[in-house]
Amino acid sequence: MNRRTFITAAAAVSMAQTLPNALYATTETVAAPVKRPSPHRWQPTSVTSTWLGQSTILLNMFGVHILTDPVLFNAVGVRLFGATYGHTRLTKPPLAVQEIPKPDIVLLSHAHMDHTDRQSLEYLSTTYPEQISVLCAKNTRDVIHDLPWASLRELDWWESITVHGITISAVEVLHNGARFPWDPDRRDGTRNGRSYNGYCMQSGGCTLFFAGDTAMTESVRELQSLRIDAAFMPIGAYHGYSRFHCTPEEALAMSAMIGARMTAPVHCMTFNQSDEPFSEPMQRYQSAVRDHTTRSGWQYIGEDWVIQ
Repeated sequence: MNRRTFITAAAAVSMAQTLPNALYATTETVAAPVKRPSPHRWQPTSVTSTWLGQSTILLNMFGVHILTDPVLFNAVGVRLFGATYGHTRLTKPPLAVQEIPKPDIVLLSHAHMDHTDRQSLEYLSTTYPEQISVLCAKNTRDVIHDLPWASLRELDWWESITVHGITISAVEVLHNGARFPWDPDRRDGTRNGRSYNGYCMQSGGCTLFFAGDTAMTESVRELQSLRIDAAFMPIGAYHGYSRFHCTPEEALAMSAMIGARMTAPVHCMTFNQSDEPFSEPMQRYQSAVRDHTTRSGWQYIGEDWVIQ
């Protein structure tokens, strides 16, 4: 085994911080999704969305397609000898990669491998070279800067940019950013550490909030002056990881904190990443949302959802 191969293999074994569980091969059997979306029927005069699993959301915002944290294949992790070693999906993507409309914008919340997936991003960038604008967290562009994007820009907390007519602002959340355990991490107070973002998207009188990945935090309260039409909130992988991931009840508390009119859950029902039962996050979310004024979005991966 040469030095480069050894380092790559060691990286796979060292992913306890960013992909906390044993390694799984890509051959593990996965279940079919319950729902199948129809993005080809979406109208450019509306705001529509679907959940493709984990934190991957396909959005149509008045004709502009946005894809968050793309995880489009059956596994995430380190690529080694043509295979992926990391986590294998327990629910298949509801669309094959060829069925996903070309995204105009890709939003990457942080550098963890289940959010910044090289295999998915290589597919998108080489299928649509120089056609996709990418926004990512501070000190993370190096992970994908070699790919043929139309543009690649880091946003720090509370910075904004307008892309394809959509104003996008990076939101301070509470997570950790290291892709590998030896990476500098902003959460540890390292000035040049890898950061982590939520994103606020505004266009045509509609405002959306994608929380990325976060623990319970008061920092999102900065958004309460906005009229948030829909908040996409992570609800899974909290057992043993409360410093980094919120519970379903905490996700809804943050949604209420910002006054979101509608809330949709993500970051669950895709990988087995912590010790809570696979279906527990969604069950807890569905039970807790009854006590909130926010209207709930999807329940299943692959559901079409018209927001406006």
